[in-house]
Amino acid sequence: YQMSSPSAVPVTISVPSGLTVCKVVDTVTLARIPFTINGNSLTYSVADNPIEVFLTPAGNSGACSGMVPSS
Repeated sequence: YQMSSPSAVPVTISVPSGLTVCKVVDTVTLARIPFTINGNSLTYSVADNPIEVFLTPAGNSGACSGMVPSS
């Protein structure tokens, strides 16, 4: 018996100071997850798949090359 996926809910995490978000990815489908940043708070929706957040040192925009945030 296969259960349906749960509804997505917003999750907010704190980004350590000195770091910036490059992208947020669903590790099962490899799809990019839309997100918002408000100060040090990163918010994105999550259902049942694990999510990976890619961070880089602030001011190191070259490390995010090809990983432009989706928001």
